[in-house]
This record gives sequence, C-alpha cells and structure tokens, in this order.
Amino acid sequence: MLIAAVAACNTGEALVEPEAELESTELAALAESLTQELALSEADARDLRAALATHEDRAREPGFLWYVAQDMQQRLTEEQKERLFARLDQRRDRPFRPGSRPGFGRRDGRRGGPTGGRFGAGLRGDGPVAEVMATLTDAQKDSMQAVRETYRPQIQALMQQRREGALTPEAFREQLQALRQAMRAEMEAILTPEQKAEMEAARAEARSRAEAWWEAARAARNEVLGLTAEQQTAMQALREEMQAERESLREQVQAGTLEWDALREALAALRDAHDAALAEILTPEQLEIVKIHRVLAQRQGRRMAGAASQRRGRPGRFGPPGGGAGQ
Repeated sequence: MLIAAVAACNTGEALVEPEAELESTELAALAESLTQELALSEADARDLRAALATHEDRAREPGFLWYVAQDMQQRLTEEQKERLFARLDQRRDRPFRPGSRPGFGRRDGRRGGPTGGRFGAGLRGDGPVAEVMATLTDAQKDSMQAVRETYRPQIQALMQQRREGALTPEAFREQLQALRQAMRAEMEAILTPEQKAEMEAARAEARSRAEAWWEAARAARNEVLGLTAEQQTAMQALREEMQAERESLREQVQAGTLEWDALREALAALRDAHDAALAEILTPEQLEIVKIHRVLAQRQGRRMAGAASQRRGRPGRFGPPGGGAGQ
C-alpha cells in the first residue's frame, strides 16, 4: 500500500481514496439498490457507501438515516446534489399508474412503524405479541385458522359488493367493522384468561416500543438538523395541519364525495404546499439534509421495512420507513 502511494507521488498520479467496505450485507444491498434506483455515478455511489460505512456501527439505532443524510450533504458536490434532487423530483412527479389509488399513510401522520397491530399480528414474527402466540397449543392454532377461514369469504364478498356499487361507503364500513369485531371475539374466546392478559400486556409493550422508537428518531432528526425550539414547534404544527388535511380527504373519499382523480390532484397540491412551508421553516442546508434523507428513506422503506417488519409489530431495522422531516 505504501509502495503504491509512493509510486503515485513519483508519477504525479492522484491518490485514490480506498473504497469503503460495508460489513452489513443489508447496508450493501441498500447502497446497491440506491445506486441503481437513482442511476448514481460512480462518484455518487462511492460517497453513498462511504457515508453508510461511517455510521454502520449505529445502523440499528432510530434515526440512523438522518446521520447518513447529514454526512452525504457534506460529502456530495453541488452537481451531485442537483442530480440526486432531480431524480427525487422525477419520482415524485411521476403520474399514477392507470387504476392505481394513492394512499394516505397512517392516521397518526407517520409513514411506517406499527403500534402493536391487529389481533394475532406477529404470529410469524418475533415481537412481544408473537411470543404470546407461540404459546398457543396446536389445537388453539387450528381453531384460530378455522375462524379466519370462516370469515375470509364473508369479507371478500363484502368487498366485492362495494366494488360493484351495491353498498354505500357508510354501509360497507359498518358491515366490515361488524365482521372484524365478530372474528376478533371468536378468536379471543379461544384463549385462556391467562393468555388474554398476556396478549393485552404484549400489545401495550409493542405500542410502548414503537412510541419510544419514534421519539428517539425525532430526537435524531432534531440533533442532525440542529433545529431551534421555534423550528421544532413550526414543524410540529405543519405536520398536524397536513395530517388534518389528509384525514379530511380520506373522509371525503370514504363518503364517496371525492373521486380518485380529484384526490390525486388534491394530494399533489398538499405535497407542494407542505414543501413550500418547509422551505420557509428550514435553512437551505437543513432542507438539503431533509431531501437527501427523503431519498434514502423512500428506498430503504421499500426494500427493508416491507411486509415482514409490519408483521413483526415493530419499526424497520434502520429506522422508521419513509419517515419525512415531519416525523
């Protein structure tokens, strides 16, 4: 290595910074997928791997991607940032696929990270609810599966009626809720009193873990961005305002007073208003970190959070998936 360096100096060649190596196969996969997804140049890809390697030891901590975004904001050139942000804008402005329906996210305004989940969630995972489910006898598991099989065709038939217009949105919601409550009651009846108590305690623990994760992730965001108290207050108010607007749109769709095409336009306008308001709150440097974090979180959320993390009843390994600046 030293000989190569001396030779490079003698020949006048530029020294090449050693390639960053990622020990984590998951982080390496994230770097590779981001490189392909964003069509990064070799220089961009090298900076991304270096940023991930710098913080690899804290990859399991909440808000990990905020630290990576901060590092990349300092490492990337202005030209590299422009290409990265242009790619982000292209993805955000991409039209919906024919027949697709835009989503609203969670009712509490977060984009990922479950809170303890539905009854029986985590049966194949490793969260606190799954630990209780693992104590069920084979007979209990068979009985629960039988309950699911009994209600599945009823729920599917109800959804088909809604698609065909045979049910109003209000009637559909009421009947679906009634079916789910009946199914839950039958499943809970299979548990012993001790198991019921353990299940409730497990749900409470899962919710507590999720809330602690979100608070830690928000603290990491505040630290990385160096937010003042006034900025934190303004961002919290913005998040609540945007969530109220999304909830209003959700209710209009459920009531049948807002068509999907109009919803797409409304969500796009809401997104633009959010970005404009955010630009008024943050400095240019802070806004760059937010945009880089958004790129990282979008790709990481699709690749690593996925259905498996949702089913396990806990946030994704490298932080809340899809968490924006308002998290």
